[in-house]
Amino acid sequence: MAGNLYDQGYYESGTASITQGQTVVTGQGTAWSQIVRPADDFGKHVGRPIPIASVDSDTQITLAYPWPGPTQAAAPYRVTFTPYHVAYRQALQEIGQLLSSGNVSALAGLVGAAGAVPMFTGPGVLDLVELGAGAFHDVTASPEDVTVDRLLKVGDNINFHRLRDSGAYYGPTAGRNIDTVPVGDVGLYSTGNPGAWPSGSTFFWVSTQRTYVTDAKLQVAIAYHSSGAQEPAQWLRTASGEADARRLDNHELRLGNVEKQASDAAAAMRAVEGTLNGLAADMRVTREILQRLEAAQRGREPQ
Repeated sequence: MAGNLYDQGYYESGTASITQGQTVVTGQGTAWSQIVRPADDFGKHVGRPIPIASVDSDTQITLAYPWPGPTQAAAPYRVTFTPYHVAYRQALQEIGQLLSSGNVSALAGLVGAAGAVPMFTGPGVLDLVELGAGAFHDVTASPEDVTVDRLLKVGDNINFHRLRDSGAYYGPTAGRNIDTVPVGDVGLYSTGNPGAWPSGSTFFWVSTQRTYVTDAKLQVAIAYHSSGAQEPAQWLRTASGEADARRLDNHELRLGNVEKQASDAAAAMRAVEGTLNGLAADMRVTREILQRLEAAQRGREPQ
């Protein structure tokens, strides 16, 4: 059908309504979006062809200029097709405007590479940027998904400590020396492993952290009891290079508190002793005064 219409050079199915001085044409029983193109002419049926600016739908077109003809309502009309070379020329002009920015030529000048995407580095300038390894990982399947190497989505409710493995278990035969574990290591250890272990339990949860920009390390070991109601215990030790580690357990902490209390008591006793010494000196002075008064009294008695 379309081919026959293009051969005859016009389309006039249905009726059209338009008000004088307006640009919007409303169709009744028309199929304009399937047949008509911008730059075709409307109005040759009254001898006043006006270029079509846009085809808005099957039943609406917009003219490039206000309609100079008489107002018509659901009346016959004619759309005259523009020769193809005119439409092609207009399309080429639009393409030329798009190409003038330099974006298309910049894209054409790139040589594609695996794992890289084009990125604008300036107006009309493109360069290839390599994607990081994370771009090829799957995202989390749910807010609680903790699968290794998956990427978090906005809205995921994963606690920070879950962003890494919760820590390995090193049994009695693991052969992992607690004195030389790398910084950042966290895990549950058996005291069957080599190294200087505190007493009080056969399993310890150990965290090794760096304390400064050098090789100084801080280790925290918490006694792990699989059963019973044992008192929880925590050990701290620091190490710098090959220096010997110093262990400090709960009992030593309590001893430190006792020592401080004893020191405070000794200071209080010294203060009391100073007060008593002052009172003794006052008593000596008082005794001397009384003795002088007594001697003076005896001197006045009749012989």
